[in-house]
Amino acid sequence: MEGDSTVPAASQRLEGWQAIGHHFGVSARQAQTWRKELGLPVHGGRPQRVRVWAFTDELDDWRDQPRGAGTCGTEEITKPGGEQAEVRPSLPEAPAHNPALFDSSGPTNGQRVAERPAWNSGAQLVMFAILLLLVGALAGLFVLQPLIARRPESRPAQVDAARVPNWQMQAIHHVDGGTETTWRQSWTDIFWVGPDEGWLSGEISSGGPGGDVGSGILLHTMDRGVSWTPIDSNRLQSGRGTFRWGNNVDTWQDVGPIGALHVYRRNLGGGHWQVEVWFAATTGIYYSKNDGETWMRSTPMPNDRRYTVPYAYFGSLFRIIDADEVYAVGWQGISHWSPIKRAWELQLTALSYDIQAVFAYPGNLREDVWAVGQSGDKSDPYRMIYHLKPGNTWEKFRASGVEIDPATGGLRDLVIIDANTGFAVGPNGAFVKGTKNKDGDWSWAGLHSPTDRSLNSICYADHALWIATDEGTVLRTRDFGRTWQEDSLKDEVGNPAVLRRVRSTDNGLWVVGNRVVYKYRSGLSN
Repeated sequence: MEGDSTVPAASQRLEGWQAIGHHFGVSARQAQTWRKELGLPVHGGRPQRVRVWAFTDELDDWRDQPRGAGTCGTEEITKPGGEQAEVRPSLPEAPAHNPALFDSSGPTNGQRVAERPAWNSGAQLVMFAILLLLVGALAGLFVLQPLIARRPESRPAQVDAARVPNWQMQAIHHVDGGTETTWRQSWTDIFWVGPDEGWLSGEISSGGPGGDVGSGILLHTMDRGVSWTPIDSNRLQSGRGTFRWGNNVDTWQDVGPIGALHVYRRNLGGGHWQVEVWFAATTGIYYSKNDGETWMRSTPMPNDRRYTVPYAYFGSLFRIIDADEVYAVGWQGISHWSPIKRAWELQLTALSYDIQAVFAYPGNLREDVWAVGQSGDKSDPYRMIYHLKPGNTWEKFRASGVEIDPATGGLRDLVIIDANTGFAVGPNGAFVKGTKNKDGDWSWAGLHSPTDRSLNSICYADHALWIATDEGTVLRTRDFGRTWQEDSLKDEVGNPAVLRRVRSTDNGLWVVGNRVVYKYRSGLSN
């Protein structure tokens, strides 16, 4: 977790293994090996997921970080065109996983810790002079501190308000005793319970098959986002160990990357409320029924031998509050928590393909539950929409007029806006509408979208559909796709932001993604 509040202006986003390998002058396969064995900071790429990305400043920091003696050697690099090879230091071994990255306390404070390099005498003199200047500056700050106005706490910290008229970038940080920690993670979801209390999830590192699954981050605010507090990983009851996924043996040391949140207030009567927090992570489904004071694992442990298929690699969930049911999806497939059986059941097994989102809409007799993702059907790879039928079986639908390359991961999100209408989005601008006829039969068809970008998330708010894309654009339509408006959001260095979730909450409309959290400045009417 990055604690440094400055990001080099030259930071760029690299797409795919070939570009990442080219950054180091090596092959894509070598870059993949470094990620698996040395912890190369690459985002995405969970089991069999094609799309991966990395940031050049993180790659350079990883390359340049000093390590203990004996971990660095040399490697010979042959230049293109047959020029003479050069010898450069080999990349160092990555640091061991540190569970304290989940917590802002202690010496790490979310920052990398490296050995002190050896200095020559000239450098020592320069550093001594700089040290004297720093001591003088700190002394002056100590004297002037009572005269410095404190930051107002009536609203969250905001960044570059003039960048996009309709949106406000939020600074995600924590202040403790004068020490400020700023996080710029790959954020995955955000939920607000009223205007003051919010929850924010993301990943610190993403793992892959045959190695550590990675680590996640969960933050909590009670002051409208002025300051965020990290949840200590030791409180989340994740355990640690190894489990088998196909032919690979994966390891986990905390909950892993967190993919989705579901937070709500339960009315206990008599003016009393109870805040429940649920999240889907790589190692399972977790929850707290007392506003984050204590946490429990809901799904079985990934290495529980009573289950043939591990309960792992979840990416999303939907909690049906009134029925006390939970649906969770991911690479495992589609799982369901039954309040009657008081147990989890794997209703649809995937393993080799990813179910990416699930949504339930209230029905007359039972909820109408839908999911989207990859097909898993080699004979018809475009059947990417799933509908729960009586008997807890799932029917697959194909959207007419839409062909999605299965290698891109399938449809990514959906929303059901009323009993007869739903929408789903996916890669290459895929925008799909579902309609139920008078006989109760559903059909899905592709509609026009104004872009060929990957559409990652969709929600319905203020009588409009809102869609977050892979290249920093938020699309909205109030007439179900006939006309569109769009806003382009940037990260802190001016690059198009990879947006992963758009969410309508009790505190307005929010978008989160890689290193960015944005709030829609205009109010919503519903």
